[in-house]
Amino acid sequence: MIALAQALQTDPGDLFYLILRQTNGLKVATSSTLTRRSSDGYRFAGDVTIADNTKVLTNQVFTKIWEIKNTGQSHWIDRKLECMDVAVEMPQLPPHVARPALRSGLIPAQRVIDIPETRPGESVRLQMEFTAPCYPCSVMSYWRMTDQHNEICYPESEGLSCVVHVIDINAF
Repeated sequence: MIALAQALQTDPGDLFYLILRQTNGLKVATSSTLTRRSSDGYRFAGDVTIADNTKVLTNQVFTKIWEIKNTGQSHWIDRKLECMDVAVEMPQLPPHVARPALRSGLIPAQRVIDIPETRPGESVRLQMEFTAPCYPCSVMSYWRMTDQHNEICYPESEGLSCVVHVIDINAF
């Protein structure tokens, strides 16, 4: 996905957003929701662990922690951080054909993180455990905040991501 975005000279998040709109049914905030959220805002404060482009080993389990700040005037209640990665569906194989062991992309321990209630001006740390693919690659997992109505908050801004380079130590 990252290579495709580079070839198209666009942001990988924009490609994920387009895929999201066509696949998993999350709703994008409507104009009435955006009006309601005019006093709502957030800022990415930083990667607490696993900065972008960190090298990890094949099959490595690691914990990513993002820190975000509520920069608006709205109290965050019932918010979630949801994985926007599209699951790769395997075609139906006959019962006598073994399924490939290959996993595609970063595998999050769960696809949703509950965001604790966060008052304006407060920061919150959100963590996710990932398992790296079993092959060397560069890979990204992309996440967006949603509200209690399953609508994407801040559709005009970039979400959070975990970008790592997976290396195979046995290849050296």
